[in-house]
Amino acid sequence: MLPEETPILCLAVGALTEDYVTKLESMLRRNFPRKFRLICITDRPRPLPSSIQTIDASQWPGPRPGMRPTTYKLFLYDRQRVPIPEFLYLDTSMVIRADMSPLIQFADAQAQDLITVRDWNYDAYNTSVMRIRQTDRLAEIPKAYEAGETFVQRVPGDQDFVTGLVRTRGFEDNVTTFPDELVACFGAARKASRRGSGKGQEMLEQAVVVKFNGRPKMHELIDPRYRLRQILETRNPLHRRAWFWVKETKDLWK
Repeated sequence: MLPEETPILCLAVGALTEDYVTKLESMLRRNFPRKFRLICITDRPRPLPSSIQTIDASQWPGPRPGMRPTTYKLFLYDRQRVPIPEFLYLDTSMVIRADMSPLIQFADAQAQDLITVRDWNYDAYNTSVMRIRQTDRLAEIPKAYEAGETFVQRVPGDQDFVTGLVRTRGFEDNVTTFPDELVACFGAARKASRRGSGKGQEMLEQAVVVKFNGRPKMHELIDPRYRLRQILETRNPLHRRAWFWVKETKDLWK
């Protein structure tokens, strides 16, 4: 069970701007049902408020050539680098749109070492939201990466590496996924909305957390210049893609 004062980890590496971290903290203050401490894993000193703790990842093994900065997440399972027995991990590229109690209650009820998300586009684990318990089995993930092991990767970051290791080692019984409706993908919802039904909006309204995979990210979606480009491309001022969930993102991501 997650501690009463829950450690919540996030990652800020590469070109990520600090406002993604501070806005995550703000959303947590509005929606997290318990006391928490936000801990940011970062590859360099960043001007973050004192309320946000940091873990220095500047000496951690970085991404291999062609891999994404998310590769740093492989070391969340390393008890030496992250000496926290049980914690919640959240990507910064997401919007928390509702009380997180259903997600936390589900996590508390599961015996598995790792709870993650079923990817929306292909058969893999998506690691945008995780409850992690540090165990010997999960410690195999960073060990395998440092040993040079490889797995088939459609997305060259951490999630396919985690998926490949769990499946080849036979660790599936130690992993489960959050209910699909609790964590939505903005891109999948917007794609569903283009078909003219209310399915896309329904996916987002059911969700506790909305993950922004790929582009646009939140700061792009709420930028009027982004919407103008969308409108010019289609020559349609009412183009659904340009306006989908813009006001909601602006209201929530603050």
